[in-house]
Amino acid sequence: MSIREEDFKYMQIAEQVAEEMSTCQRGHTGSILVKKKEIILAAGDGTAGCIKSCAELKECPARPKQYEERTGIRLRKCICAERKLISLAARDGIAIGGGTMYVTKKPCLTCAPSIIDAGIERVIYDADNTDTMTSEMMKEANIEFLQLK
Repeated sequence: MSIREEDFKYMQIAEQVAEEMSTCQRGHTGSILVKKKEIILAAGDGTAGCIKSCAELKECPARPKQYEERTGIRLRKCICAERKLISLAARDGIAIGGGTMYVTKKPCLTCAPSIIDAGIERVIYDADNTDTMTSEMMKEANIEFLQLK
């Protein structure tokens, strides 16, 4: 388990995806899926389908932080780039199992089960967060899970 030379190139592309495709004002994350050295799918975080995005609304429609602190539930209209990528693959019949996901931020605990169930074998992320459970889940699922440094 180690970082490969091509990981840096693909992460730069994921960062471009975040710039060009993310419509979430809070997250601003990009994700790509690579199989056999070919990019097969890309997604930025944001709202699903035809639902108005934060960018269109000029505000984030997430529940107030107080709600999250009180309940432990983070509610927002946007979905993470990782789950959006997996949803698009399912919608379009694209097989992503066995691929490598590049994501500009460490996947959250909500995305981890979707990544595992999609059969993604390797996840490379850039920015870290304080969550340790995602790392534990990936290790238990035998997914190569590495931070690009």
